[in-house]
Amino acid sequence: MPAGSKPPVKSKACSYPGSRSRPFHVSSGPRQNSGSTVQSADGVTAGPDIVATTPRLRLREITRQDAAFILELVNQPDWLRHIGDRGVNNLAQAADYIETRMRSAYSSDGYGMYVVENLEDHMAIGLCGLVNRDWLPCPDLGFAILSRFHRRGFAIEASRAAVTLAWERFDLDHLVAVTTLQNTASQQLLGKLGFELRDQKFHTPENEYLYLYSLICDRA
Repeated sequence: MPAGSKPPVKSKACSYPGSRSRPFHVSSGPRQNSGSTVQSADGVTAGPDIVATTPRLRLREITRQDAAFILELVNQPDWLRHIGDRGVNNLAQAADYIETRMRSAYSSDGYGMYVVENLEDHMAIGLCGLVNRDWLPCPDLGFAILSRFHRRGFAIEASRAAVTLAWERFDLDHLVAVTTLQNTASQQLLGKLGFELRDQKFHTPENEYLYLYSLICDRA
């Protein structure tokens, strides 16, 4: 692969419980060159490291310099309750988590989780993006916002940008999302995005039961 080029988006055939009436497939598609600018009808703009902008936010690729932010985010009570303990307890572990668990996805899949920044001061306030998980049928929409920035609509604004990226930049046809049974805030957000509940007892490799949601791209 030429230096500086981006990998193709990873293709993944998908099926999920209850999908027999409408099977789906995530098609592969080239990722836009990171040096270009791409503007969609929904205002998603791509440029060097910046993958999307919204009226109040921007989504960008994460770097090791975000270690302090990640250390705070993954140790929030909401993260620990609904996502889990990642064993990140200091800056060195946070930097390693960024490299091995987050930045590696940009190379292997062509997309991943992105830092959500306030457009005014470029302060990191959360994460949002797309993740391939071995135990899920297709790319998973993920989002997490620092608790001090809750109740301002940032999570849904960033998630809408991520969904637009999935359809228009990465040429995906289907997304899923999972929540704990107690995470009613995320369940409500997914409903506002148009996700439909497919399974109320989706069994994970960790022997957890989660709600599984699904969203199909309507290209009509």
